[in-house]
Amino acid sequence: MQGESFVELMSAASIDSKTASLSGLSSTLRILNPEVDITAQALMQRINNPSAATFLKKVFQKVLEIKIEDIAKRVPPNLLQPFSNVWIEDCSECMLHGALQNEFKGSGEASKSSVKIDLIYEMKQKNIHSVDLVDRRSPDQKLAQKHLDIVGKGDLVIRDLGFFDSTVLNAIDEAEAFFLSRLPGCVNVYLNKDDEVPTDIAKYLSRKFPSDSVIEIPVFISTEKVPCRMIAYRAPQEVVNQRRRAAIKTAKKKGRTPTEERLRRLDFTFFLTNVPVEILQAEVVGTLYTVRWQLELIFKNWKSSLQINYLKGTDPNRIRCLLYGKLIMITLMNLIYKLLDWYAQQTSREISLHKVVNWLKRGDKFMRWILRDPNLNFIKLLEQEILKTLCKDKRKQRKTTEQCLNMAISYEDIYVKYNGNKPVRTR
Repeated sequence: MQGESFVELMSAASIDSKTASLSGLSSTLRILNPEVDITAQALMQRINNPSAATFLKKVFQKVLEIKIEDIAKRVPPNLLQPFSNVWIEDCSECMLHGALQNEFKGSGEASKSSVKIDLIYEMKQKNIHSVDLVDRRSPDQKLAQKHLDIVGKGDLVIRDLGFFDSTVLNAIDEAEAFFLSRLPGCVNVYLNKDDEVPTDIAKYLSRKFPSDSVIEIPVFISTEKVPCRMIAYRAPQEVVNQRRRAAIKTAKKKGRTPTEERLRRLDFTFFLTNVPVEILQAEVVGTLYTVRWQLELIFKNWKSSLQINYLKGTDPNRIRCLLYGKLIMITLMNLIYKLLDWYAQQTSREISLHKVVNWLKRGDKFMRWILRDPNLNFIKLLEQEILKTLCKDKRKQRKTTEQCLNMAISYEDIYVKYNGNKPVRTR
């Protein structure tokens, strides 16, 4: 068995969890290469070898280097156009057998063993920049610090609350780049740089702007006093009540009682950014932040359609081989998705990642064409299927994220029940 056959096996077989057993892998290998005749036991010895995991990791890194920007240059949605790159980052956890807890430590009793997948995605060109396998105990804030080197002048970085680190935001600002983040409930807010006592921001906004649904003020956050714009969207009362019930329930489980200041903050949805108002109006700051949800959809697709979280075995090298095999396949599929997305854009349609993945899975298309014999006939078949079966369904009511970005639809109009047309207030 040569290296090429091994890569094909670990990537093609990862599409279907039924073939992930050793006997299933051996059977798939004979289909891929009839000249290879290897027993399940011999295959296990190869998969469990540390060199196999190292080899697949290097192949995966090579696959990540494949770019098609010159072939398919996309036109980004309007709200993304001012930025050189739009980086979004998130993590997802895959549970493992408890016997692996020494190698892959989990988060506690509920998951004694797990591995965390850290994904960085460039949204304008829809490129997978990197995928790292990290220890579950590694805090997301450390990952945010680790990846500062990719941020260049004019870039925008969007991360969720788990990655929040005021020193990282300050470093992004110093690099002449931009950030967009939610405000964690535990982070102090100051109205003036020289203030020694933080402001009860929700109390201040409720008193200063009692009837405004969208509020923008300049603030300084955390002990580093990082300057930024704060945009607060007033939440509907039913949402506030739901948030408070959840906060009280969570605190009760930990033997605590949430403070009044903490509960008051739940009246609003807070965003922090250093993007100038000339580039990004307060009304659409929340709309731009919704691009981060695309990573959650990607992870959901990886788990539901590609079963990246189906990692059977108790040998750490086997787990790494399975994961890197799946990631090779996922990266190749993303290249196809990106090309199809460019093509669909020419017809003012949006391609569906979910539909593309499921279409490639059916009839072993990925294994037969992508790995074995990519040719013009396959490209023509893809072209025929784009508008028929691979695009998102046209919606009469709810708009897609890309439509919202293109039309610069107000965050309130998308997610908040709001009557009237009150202006944005600034201090």
